[in-house]
Amino acid sequence: ENGLLPFIELDGVQTCESQVILKRLTHHFNLKKYADSETEGIAHAIERQPDNYTAHLLRYDSINTLPSMIKVFLDGRVPSLFMPSVAAIASFFMRRSTRSAVQTSIGKRTKEEYDEMLRDDLLQLQNVLGDKQFLMGDTPTEVDCLALAHIGSAY
Repeated sequence: ENGLLPFIELDGVQTCESQVILKRLTHHFNLKKYADSETEGIAHAIERQPDNYTAHLLRYDSINTLPSMIKVFLDGRVPSLFMPSVAAIASFFMRRSTRSAVQTSIGKRTKEEYDEMLRDDLLQLQNVLGDKQFLMGDTPTEVDCLALAHIGSAY
């Protein structure tokens, strides 16, 4: 509707922008509010990591699979004879756009540095999870939805 990503459609209504989506899902599925303001503050800090940092690293990591993804998107829309050329050209421009966006957000680094940063981000989320079923305890919260959305969309 607004031309923005990410977006969801729930009960026939489109909602875009991460924070608006989270508020809608939290209300729709009656996700548990936090026990106290300290827990809410911790959750907010944890939420910011995947939303503002890890998402860019996951986006950069997806560069390797762009040709395959583009072929899937274009299948049936482009004659098979032209598919390799169209996929190569589209991949080139998408890689350039992705690199530029990531470098603007995180800074210019080597692939190895980006990989190490992504590994560290995912490890820290794993450390927060620990032995719990969900990041903030026994029931799902906004933080769990956000982390799952970013990680799930990358794979």
